[in-house]
Amino acid sequence: MKCPHCGLLITDRKVYDSRKFKNTIKRTRRCNHCQNKFRTYEVMENEFFSDRTPKRNQQIWSEGEIINLIKMRESNLTEKVIAGKLGRTFGSVHRKTQELLESGEYFVILDELEMDRVH
Repeated sequence: MKCPHCGLLITDRKVYDSRKFKNTIKRTRRCNHCQNKFRTYEVMENEFFSDRTPKRNQQIWSEGEIINLIKMRESNLTEKVIAGKLGRTFGSVHRKTQELLESGEYFVILDELEMDRVH
């Protein structure tokens, strides 16, 4: 499972609260990396797929994932290792890294991270 805040895979699968909610089960979880609390909802497979088209679902990169991608790249982790930690494919990490570098956004975020670390 991925944290929606920082984007890292959660290795501690501890659930802090579980409750029935309509036709689902609502669970409260906490990321063991950033301590962010979030909720997940369990539904039956046929209900989950009933209103979805069979096209490929592309995951949007969260701000936390992008920040962690840059931090890990700057600490000399390979794209393969980064992909594993973010729960993404190697190709997805490679494409996002290239996109950030080509747009210059990579260096803007890196400067912001360095300024936050200084203050």
